[in-house]
Amino acid sequence: MSFEFKEEDVVFLQSDDVQTIVVGLSGGVDSVVLLHSLVQLKLNKQVIAVHVHHGLSENADTWVLHCKQLCQSLNVPLHIHHVDLNSYSGSLEEKAREARYKAFAGHVSSRSVLVLGHHMGDQAETLLFRLCRGTGGRGLSGIPHSRAFSNGLLLRPLLNFPKKVLYDYALRHELSWVTDESNDDVRFSRNKIRHDVLPQLRELSPSIDEHLSNTAKRVNVDYKMLDYFTASFIQQRLNKWGGLRLADLPTLPMEEQVFWLQAFLRDRNVNGTYEQLKNLAFSMSASAGQQPNIELSGKRLQRFRQCLYVLPQDEPVETMCIQSGEGINRAFDCLSVIAEGRLEIRDRPNQIDLLMPSGKHRSLKKWFNDQQIPLWWREHLPYIFQNDELLAIGNLWVNPHQDNVEIKWQPNLTMAFPRKETAEDEKGFSWKMSADRP
Repeated sequence: MSFEFKEEDVVFLQSDDVQTIVVGLSGGVDSVVLLHSLVQLKLNKQVIAVHVHHGLSENADTWVLHCKQLCQSLNVPLHIHHVDLNSYSGSLEEKAREARYKAFAGHVSSRSVLVLGHHMGDQAETLLFRLCRGTGGRGLSGIPHSRAFSNGLLLRPLLNFPKKVLYDYALRHELSWVTDESNDDVRFSRNKIRHDVLPQLRELSPSIDEHLSNTAKRVNVDYKMLDYFTASFIQQRLNKWGGLRLADLPTLPMEEQVFWLQAFLRDRNVNGTYEQLKNLAFSMSASAGQQPNIELSGKRLQRFRQCLYVLPQDEPVETMCIQSGEGINRAFDCLSVIAEGRLEIRDRPNQIDLLMPSGKHRSLKKWFNDQQIPLWWREHLPYIFQNDELLAIGNLWVNPHQDNVEIKWQPNLTMAFPRKETAEDEKGFSWKMSADRP
């Protein structure tokens, strides 16, 4: 096999969508070949290299020096990041990966692409590694050729090449590279797969790397199509505030509940393990009087009126003095108040009764229930005081005794503010596929 980039990758890199190509440069043969070959393409784009010094090897400083020499010879700017892995969690491999990608992200803007040197052997290792960990079907799609990353895109143009092709390219162009001694430590699962498992599989099937790579491609296409049809199915089960109607979802087998919940959450950048999603499914089937609140991927997952909502992290309640007619923007809403006197937005008052237009009083707690105010909004509603007296709660309630008051209040799209749906809106939704219905 000769070394030649896929035509679609070259076309993309030459397009106006790309201004800067950011190369992750470890100094190993893969990234050295990647950087050198990209420079040889003469794409008329800015090419920069980023090297991450993890501080794990006594040879790390030598690797930095090697990367500097290579970049100087290619006239490519080099950015070096020294990272402290103690500030990250997980295994040593996970810490190093997270730190590395965080360093890369700082160089990727909307018109930048990060290119990394993963090759066919890495793909084979990844599939076997995931199988050993008990991956689901999506995990068999392996390392993606491209995906969104930071504010731009991540591209792996070497995934179709066996390692030998990269070595041949490096020798042909008289390139030098460094070797990370930790890659030989078979105490790490990936290294054991690389040095012990894959060589035995190649004796059984010499083309095993290519076969596994092709499997990953086919599975990836299958899941892209599945995602397309799944998104359409889920879209029909969303209410106007983006909440997922649960309806009869809890009556499905647990595996199917997890599938649909995972699909809904994935589109909202929320990920969870199978066990976490099972716990979420159990919580969603809790009695109506309970209001489960679960956190995943930095988001709050909360049920309200048999719908599941994905909410942002909570923010401190914003209280302030305001001027009549002044527009106010807060984390989750915006408002303006036209009224006389001293105006303030205060914290939610305790043990207060609200005067209704009928002349009767209603406790704030019961008013919440009457109005079906979601729990996550009850602290954040704008409680507007006029001369130390409660004047209004947004535009949902205004003291009937007050005249010449104009209030404009609008929750923003950051945090859903669902209201009661009509019976027509709520009916007719089922999670059972038509062939499964009795």
